Order: sequence, then structure tokens, then C-alpha cells
Amino acid sequence: PTVANVQVNLIVLQRSDLRDEFKDHSFSSESDMRRVEHVFMVAEQTHATQDLSSVFPASSLPGVTAKRKETVGALAVASAGCGKTFLFTKVGPLRWSLGHLWQDFDLVFARGLRFSDVRMAKGLSDVLGLDGLGVESEADRVVICKYIRQHPERVCLILDGLDETSLCSCSAFVNKIIAGQTLKGLNLVVTSRPCADVFKLSSMKHFESR
Repeated sequence: PTVANVQVNLIVLQRSDLRDEFKDHSFSSESDMRRVEHVFMVAEQTHATQDLSSVFPASSLPGVTAKRKETVGALAVASAGCGKTFLFTKVGPLRWSLGHLWQDFDLVFARGLRFSDVRMAKGLSDVLGLDGLGVESEADRVVICKYIRQHPERVCLILDGLDETSLCSCSAFVNKIIAGQTLKGLNLVVTSRPCADVFKLSSMKHFESR
């Protein structure tokens, strides 16, 4: 697997079989490399894969190998300090990149809703944080976003920390993703502590509390 780039609260990992389709990017600093090595070691030692695999078991993903018209969502709701952020934004994507988890997905993105550039994103490139990942070329961003729009069923987007903001504070584009009104077919995880917005999401048919 290749790691496109790493920043605090943002990990995007790229499957080796997509190297020809997407441009590789180097680490932006030695500290980024050390951070990845630390998380990698923890991910290798963790037993969380079994729990994470229940979020998107293969049997629950109709149409992964074909065009799917509906978003498949999962709510990960738990109290503060239990490790939701670490599990879903660090361990999960790393285990996926190693081939041990969510192998129906070609791309996995993890983003924190606590950051204004995420919750106020007006387009797909902003939600994914492609600029921050070193994808500076507009042509590269277009290629990546085009692939995701054409194959949302092959993509997993993790939005972490709904309780640290609110749906009302998120942009219309982010709300449409969460509501399953755009990028239909996407595999979507929203993590949160218990809060009022969780109840709103749980009433949406594409979400299932886990």
C-alpha cells in the first residue's frame, strides 16, 4: 500500500492496485512519517479489525461490484474517550490499506467535522482535503473526484466528530452527503458522542447504529 500523505486528523491511504490510476504523493515532513509509523505499529497490534469489519460486512453491501443508487451509512455512537476517532480515522484506514479490512473499497477517506474546512466544504475536493494531501494539480483533483462520482460504491468516507459541530453548522454540500442526496451509493460512516443530531441521522433509512 502507499500512503498519499498524513496530517493530524486526516489520513488517506491508497491501495497499491490503484497506483496507475492516481498519482503518488510523498510525505510532507519527517514528522508525518513518524506519525504514520507509530499508528502503523499500533494498528498491527490492535484487535479492532473484527469490530470494524462489522460496520460494512460484505453481505450488507449490495451493488459494490455494480452501480448502486443508495448510500450505505453507519453511525458509530459512543461516549467520550472510548477511542472512536483513533479507531475510525487511524486504525480502520490503515488496516484497509494492508488488505485486512473493507476490501470492497478502492478508496477510504477519513475527515474530522471539527475542522471548518471540512464542515463548510462546498465541493468534493474540499470535503476530501485534496489540497492538504499535496494534490495541487487541478487536473489530478478532477481525475480523483471524477472516479469517486462514477464509483461511489467503491469509496468509503468517514466523517468523525458530529457532536463537535452540528448539522446546522455544516455546509449544504456536506449535509447532502450525510443525507444521501449526493454521491448516492457512497459508503458513509459518521462518528459521534450521543447528541441531538444523532437522532436525526438514525431516522434516515441509509443509516444504521452500530
